Amino acid sequence: MVFFNFKVSAIHLNLFVPRLNKCQPMHGVSYQYFAGVGMHPFNVKVVIKLHECRFFFLNEIIGDGDCHKVDYSVLCDRMTRKRLVDRMQLENIVPWGRSKKEYMEMFDLTQEDILNKKILGCGDGPSSFNTEVDYDDGSVVSIDPLYAYSKKEIMQRIDEVAGEVIDQVRANEDHFVWKNIPDLESLEHIRIEAMMEFLMDYEDGKEEGRYINASLPELPFEEGSFDLALSSHFLFLYSEHMDEAFHKEGIDEMLRVAKEVRIFPLLTLTNERSPHIDTVIRHLQAQGCHTEIVRTGYEFQKGANEMLKITRA
Repeated sequence: MVFFNFKVSAIHLNLFVPRLNKCQPMHGVSYQYFAGVGMHPFNVKVVIKLHECRFFFLNEIIGDGDCHKVDYSVLCDRMTRKRLVDRMQLENIVPWGRSKKEYMEMFDLTQEDILNKKILGCGDGPSSFNTEVDYDDGSVVSIDPLYAYSKKEIMQRIDEVAGEVIDQVRANEDHFVWKNIPDLESLEHIRIEAMMEFLMDYEDGKEEGRYINASLPELPFEEGSFDLALSSHFLFLYSEHMDEAFHKEGIDEMLRVAKEVRIFPLLTLTNERSPHIDTVIRHLQAQGCHTEIVRTGYEFQKGANEMLKITRA
């Protein structure tokens, strides 16, 4: 998952939302906003769906740290397709990656799966899953908007943001389960090692077609291209910001290109069960798909220890 994070003027969310209400949608651009509720401050982030220029304000609980702020005048008074695309620069992206071991635990994968299945990773970012599977002579293709950038650019950006991300986790250690990852020092080591492995493989992987600049809900692959499609920390996690229709469309697209889909986790950012799960499951079952919620051996976000497993008819 890649976040496009606009950190511009120092305005508070309760001042921003009323002003946004008065804005008129720009030609060719659709937008939604979401006001955060709860006891914690929020980290306002923007997810860009490149091919539609659709944006969402994500309210991710980060504890007692300062909120990142958004300049509403840029978004409302001056926003056009060109300006929106111009602002999608690497300085607004927060790359963060997981390891093959974590993927195997999150998605209940076996080494046989790794060796024998053609796998698609949706929103893999700078994880080392693709890299490590390639070392095993397995087959993985990863999609993510991050792959529009060069190795040097991504490396520099990781160096800029890694410390800040770790500091946020340190300030909120009680929000996490220190089981698969025993402590903060181990977390930092695992994440940095995973991203460095990704970077070492990135240029070769792009040439080989293993890293592709694309995003849900439209995938640039033929029907039935993969045995298994994975979504890690994207679908369902951001249920308050991506609606039921987006989830149905994205999962249908994953099932178009893969025989089986696995999605982890099933909780939202506020550690609640996604409100879209039941309606999405009914939608899939009406198409003849088999669905199963599976308990996995991975838990880092508290309570996030289940995945949705879907096989098409």
